[in-house]
Amino acid sequence: KGLLRPALEHYMTALEVKQAYADAKQDDLARKFDVSITLNHVGFVRERLGELQIARNFYLAEAAILTSLCERDPMQVPWRQHLATNHNYLGTLAEAMGDEEECLRRRRADVELERALVQLDPANMEWKRNLAVTEMRLGDVLRRQGDLAGALAGNSTSERLMREVIATDPLRVPWQRALGVIRLAHARVLLAEKQPSAIVTAEDAHALLATATESSWLRYAAEADLVRGDALAMRGDEADARKAWTRARQTIEPIASAATEPTILDVWLRTLIRDGDEEAAQPVAQRLAALGYQPADLQRFLRN
Repeated sequence: KGLLRPALEHYMTALEVKQAYADAKQDDLARKFDVSITLNHVGFVRERLGELQIARNFYLAEAAILTSLCERDPMQVPWRQHLATNHNYLGTLAEAMGDEEECLRRRRADVELERALVQLDPANMEWKRNLAVTEMRLGDVLRRQGDLAGALAGNSTSERLMREVIATDPLRVPWQRALGVIRLAHARVLLAEKQPSAIVTAEDAHALLATATESSWLRYAAEADLVRGDALAMRGDEADARKAWTRARQTIEPIASAATEPTILDVWLRTLIRDGDEEAAQPVAQRLAALGYQPADLQRFLRN
């Protein structure tokens, strides 16, 4: 949080300057595009700070500019790339705020743009990687809405694409991490289907993620253990389930105690509950509720 506030001040100052520059020559599309980039930066920092509705407003302002630019010149690939990313951010925020219909709409729009980019240049592995992750995110929405067959199909496509990407550079660690997140999404579907194979799939995901040091990856490593623990408990293996849940807490707690990001606090809350620490869980739950953070998965978890 200490680094995010100065970053926000910097981006807000830059936004004011860039907006004035764009207003001075309103037919200059490059200036408008530059404003959209800074709007995204502000939205991202606001989101990291847990200011979800404010972040959404900045992403929507970015979306308005990018949509207008793409309508004026659909052949500008950078504009289309950024519009796809914008749909991703808005989809993630819709998920965090419990708006599943909006999330589905944004995920589908993102997939459509990403598929078109990959068709434009199939050899571009970064674009294919982006599509793989977006297909996974769309599948995750379908899972939450009860379409497990659709979710499995999306996960299959996602993993196939990601493995094609990794084959071009097997040692690139971020791509291996992305595969771990995709395997985790697959494990969630298998758990929803009450399939025992969720156990080994979640362990696969954990193995790909656990050596990370960045919080953005470690939260997925902890979640993989949560899913694995739930699958073990479903099988009746309470002792090993407890070990998985404890390992999840040990992974997330060192980074969560000072975190502002709701997604990290979400995983921490679930590990506390699974670990039986209701006293520690209560203030975290209250903090997330105060932020307006209410994703479907967490609400379902708390009900059960």
